[in-house]
Amino acid sequence: MTIDIITVRGAGELGNHPNNMPANVVRRLDKQRFRHIADLSYPAAVGPVNSERNPFGPSLSQSLFEGKRNLAETIRRSPNRVGILGFSLGAYVVSDFLEDCHVGSDYTQDTDTLFVGLVANPRRAPGGNLPGYGIAGAHFAWPSIRAFDVAHAGDGIPCC
Repeated sequence: MTIDIITVRGAGELGNHPNNMPANVVRRLDKQRFRHIADLSYPAAVGPVNSERNPFGPSLSQSLFEGKRNLAETIRRSPNRVGILGFSLGAYVVSDFLEDCHVGSDYTQDTDTLFVGLVANPRRAPGGNLPGYGIAGAHFAWPSIRAFDVAHAGDGIPCC
């Protein structure tokens, strides 16, 4: 069984770039089991923090809105089971998307996901061997899903 991987980059990272954080993770996956199908198309911006260095870049709200909707569409287009890898703002998008899946939001219909892997999640819930929770507040309930949430204890974004 092939598992399709969708990556969701962080704020300011270039899309489809070989050196963005999710691309570094994908390189380590077994090519016999995993197939990278998309670096999610979304603004990946929080105002001036964007890949174009535009001081009037898209807002956090716009990035979250477009990211979640594009993620749902990308999952639906996959013929295989899907795994999602998100970094920083991308992990925020995935966390919010999973909350919406849990409550049954219309746009999340038919978006079955096998697992998520999140790095430096601003919505990280407390737990594990890490202090605190994400700077944007701990995420609410998610559907029952395999979730791998990694962070460095000294990083204030996921360990506030």
